Amino acid sequence: MERNSNPQPKDLLNMAIQASVEVGKAEDTAGMNGLMDPERRKWLESVMASVFGQNIDPVKQMKSCLAVLESPEADETQKSHSLDVLLSLTESIDVANDLFKIGGFPVLQACLTGSESGGEFRQKAAEIFSQLMQNNPFCQAKAVEGGYLPLWLDQMEKETQPQTRIKLLSALSSLLRSSPEAQRAFEQLDGLSALLRCMISSKDGKFQTSAAFMLSRVCSENAAFIDHLAKMGFVHHFVALLQQKETASSQLREHLTEVLSIVLRHSALARQDAAERQLNLPAFLQQRQKEIAGQEEFQEESEYIEEILKVLP
Repeated sequence: MERNSNPQPKDLLNMAIQASVEVGKAEDTAGMNGLMDPERRKWLESVMASVFGQNIDPVKQMKSCLAVLESPEADETQKSHSLDVLLSLTESIDVANDLFKIGGFPVLQACLTGSESGGEFRQKAAEIFSQLMQNNPFCQAKAVEGGYLPLWLDQMEKETQPQTRIKLLSALSSLLRSSPEAQRAFEQLDGLSALLRCMISSKDGKFQTSAAFMLSRVCSENAAFIDHLAKMGFVHHFVALLQQKETASSQLREHLTEVLSIVLRHSALARQDAAERQLNLPAFLQQRQKEIAGQEEFQEESEYIEEILKVLP
């Protein structure tokens, strides 16, 4: 058989993936520990450059990756490394936009929610979506138009793999940030209720911390969320979280207190709830203030507590 002297991008991608198998076997699953390991990313980029050449069109690379992800003949290793390549390429906003234009969103969503998708695939797909939404009005708008917001909310509520759940939350947070259109859709979908349910039911402190941070950011951007939280009676839920012995993370306490501060300073209804005698909130916060007094790492939490105590009756 005559050798193909002009291999197609899909063939080249498979060559790169095969070259990476031995290295992939020698490593822990990088995607299960958050962002791709920097050394792994550098290595993968060097492999892609050596196979594709320095100046190959990234759109061709992405089309090849999508073809692998959709192929019933591709194995898990090939698909996993295709997701790694997409994650690396879409660090550029222009390339991220191109991924949407070539039909990448439905393929990634299939990796995120497909019945055959394992935890690693779901986590990597969620991480790519998070990166695509980051400071990217074009992709944010397309995600809202395409109806991805309710899909991610639903997946976040039923997701059992902690790291994937955190990546889904990150995707939602990136989608909402500085996007009035996404924030309106989130409110219409009662996304705050879904987020609070996840926070309350979760035993993962990292997820709760990220969720509280997300709430602080969206409430700072959009006063409608403050009113919505107050009407939901969120004060009781957050005070309960603060008072749990399991809430040992300083970051979690800081962000929970920050959200309380934001909402209580701007909502009379929330202040009314916070003043209920059974909560004993002033005494609890005063005791916490004594515990962290003079400790630099708790300075911001201490400042939020002072703001809360000033507005409580």
